[in-house]
Amino acid sequence: RFETPDDTDIIAMQRALDECSGENDWRLHIEYALGKAFEDCRQYPQALDYYMRANRDKRSRVDFDLGQLGEHCERITRSFTPALRQSRHGWGSNSQVPVLIVGLPRTGTTLLEQILSVHPDFLGAGELLVMNRLLEDLEVRDDMGAYPECVESLGQADVAAYAADYLARLRQMSGDDGAARISDKMPFNFFHLGLFNLLFPNGRIIECRRNSVDACLSAYVNYFPAGFDYTYDFGDLAGVCAIYQRLMKHWKACGIPIRSVDYEALTDNPRDVLTDLLEFLDLGWEEGMLDFHRQTGTVRTISAWQVRQPINKSSVGRAARFGELLDPLRQQLRQAGVAIDG
Repeated sequence: RFETPDDTDIIAMQRALDECSGENDWRLHIEYALGKAFEDCRQYPQALDYYMRANRDKRSRVDFDLGQLGEHCERITRSFTPALRQSRHGWGSNSQVPVLIVGLPRTGTTLLEQILSVHPDFLGAGELLVMNRLLEDLEVRDDMGAYPECVESLGQADVAAYAADYLARLRQMSGDDGAARISDKMPFNFFHLGLFNLLFPNGRIIECRRNSVDACLSAYVNYFPAGFDYTYDFGDLAGVCAIYQRLMKHWKACGIPIRSVDYEALTDNPRDVLTDLLEFLDLGWEEGMLDFHRQTGTVRTISAWQVRQPINKSSVGRAARFGELLDPLRQQLRQAGVAIDG
């Protein structure tokens, strides 16, 4: 952490930035680093300026269509209805092994999975491609239309076969064949909770939530790998937040059991939150879960550093430190219909 803006490393980064020519990722990384450095120094206008420079540059070089994502959301909600779920409930596997952990980036999904992974009966497998492979299989069938509309054509034998295939791939991709619970936290699985529940009516779904402004800010100030192209613009972030909230409301209205975990509550009172969550997972308490950071293995997300620290509240209320500087983000969230809870 930096203490003052005249730190020699900050000056060196500014000099390196001046020497960067053209548009390249080196420039972006330096701008993100300078944003974090000035945020450490509590120089919030300068920090946000660097973050915004990096994000404007990156956004100009990615192709993200919010309207297309919204259309996909509409198709999902039209296809997966309460009536569909009721008519096909119980068609899939009785297995309780699969667990989906869903939530937008920076809402605590990696943190929660790492904590639960301390439990001997729980395997946190990270971000898997199990659902992606299933969707690919559905798309190539000649006897049905495109997903998600094709779910109407699935018979009971189809559902049972896809559930068995999903479970086999989950075991294979996670590298484990004996865990009682195996979690997958692949981003955008929240679009497919209706399909997951169709395959595994006893499978568990955990939703991670966080103050919307804090979550958006934390996504905005980080450089993501491909697939997160909406994180570089306040309007895109707000739009995806709105889509996410709409879908989660839809799944709950369909009667799909989902246990929500608030990041703020998890960091404030972890034992109570985890006790309740373990009951949902039908698992008992495991000593050592609160010391999960001492046992963390390989983490392949940008939360790798955070999950090696004890549970703490250092990131709670982060957006408030920027004050009115983040009013444009708050305005975009309101316009998109996202509740402003900070």
